[in-house]
Amino acid sequence: FFINAHNEYDSSNYFFWRVEQTYKFNANYRIRFIYDGKMNRFQSPDSLFTCYKSDHIPSIYLYNTEKLEHSTIKDYPLHYVNTESKALSIRYSVLVNQYSISKETYKYWNDLSSLNDEQGDLYSRLPFQVRGNVFNTEDKNEPVLGCFLVAGKSTKRIFIDRPHYLDYYYSDSCNLYGPDAELLWIHRNEWPLFLPAFPGTGGASPAWVDYQWCVNCTKSDGKLEKPDFWVE
Repeated sequence: FFINAHNEYDSSNYFFWRVEQTYKFNANYRIRFIYDGKMNRFQSPDSLFTCYKSDHIPSIYLYNTEKLEHSTIKDYPLHYVNTESKALSIRYSVLVNQYSISKETYKYWNDLSSLNDEQGDLYSRLPFQVRGNVFNTEDKNEPVLGCFLVAGKSTKRIFIDRPHYLDYYYSDSCNLYGPDAELLWIHRNEWPLFLPAFPGTGGASPAWVDYQWCVNCTKSDGKLEKPDFWVE
């Protein structure tokens, strides 16, 4: 994702972005059976099939236009989404919060970003202390991590349907097996177990699946309720 920005009403040349993502995804299989000591038909195969998942992106996105004639940003690379998860599998939404910040606040977040980027680098500088504008009133020499932020804010949300021209490589560890009675008993602490049906049996034959998230999208930290802001 790329961003364009223009600071028309604020003299600040420093930008800071926070990003949130939400996406719609499906479990690998629909539930056809439920096992709680005996095998029964599951009456609502779609009830745990589709979920929505939201995440705050932890990356720090900064830019300054101090050396530019105009406070304008064009096609700045902001957030990358790969095809190794189900994020783009159906529908994806990204919310961008843009802040116009002071030079001091920019320096704080830029130092923090540099420190994070250099962790584990063999040739990185020695770790340095990042100081913000928060301090202990009883001991001003005590290091305190934090920066109190007062900034102009603007937001924008967009939605994207699955890009069909991409190849997807998200892990599929959802193999199907015959529902061995001993295996079902070993997992009795997890009862009730949800099971799909073997393909090609018309839904008549239950199958054991490696993980419950293969049939229950809430096991992948998904939420069944559609977010209030969601637009199909």
